[in-house]
Amino acid sequence: MLDDVPYRTKLRFVKDAARAAPDNPATGVHMAELATTFTRDDDDDKRALCEFIMEHWSDEPHAAADARGLLKQLDRIGEPCAFEFDDLLSGERVDSVSLRGSPVLVMIWSGGIYETIESELKRLRDLRARAPKLPVVGIFNFRHQDGADALAAQLREHSVDWPHWYDEEEFSTPWGEGPFSTNRTPLYFVLDRAGVIRSVGYRLATVEAKLEELTRVRQV
Repeated sequence: MLDDVPYRTKLRFVKDAARAAPDNPATGVHMAELATTFTRDDDDDKRALCEFIMEHWSDEPHAAADARGLLKQLDRIGEPCAFEFDDLLSGERVDSVSLRGSPVLVMIWSGGIYETIESELKRLRDLRARAPKLPVVGIFNFRHQDGADALAAQLREHSVDWPHWYDEEEFSTPWGEGPFSTNRTPLYFVLDRAGVIRSVGYRLATVEAKLEELTRVRQV
């Protein structure tokens, strides 16, 4: 599986392909997949890959769309992430101010629970088992066809117990076309103790290093 191939090996293969076939749109698509799905260590690496894509394959719709979307999210690093809502599962009030003092993981996602999402939810459950005090916030920014109660039941069926924002009436703010709009989900934000975005990614694996770094800093 691709996840079993070391990241630097994948990066070398894609860069070799770019040198061998600089005009091949498939190379841009592969590089976009590397940037959005497999680049784990450094958000600067993600940015460099996306900027390379926009320089060489800006007319390739799939590669350019992914690169443009990730660049937009990377530009949010250093910005505060504010939220306030009633938790879909518990009914309790959740807000970013009360969570300050600890790193926070925010997961924005939409649609049904299909294979990719289930894999991400499992990874999140495993992370919470290792770090039960880590605050995790879910933002579900898509109207569930069977309503809020059905979504809550589905989350519980998948052992999701971290708080979730969901509002059947208001999908325009604050998560739809507002400051966290994105062309792809799931989208993760890692917040520092002051509630400032420090890393972004489209898979949990791509932001875990920054999350662990901030957690270690907190523990020292």
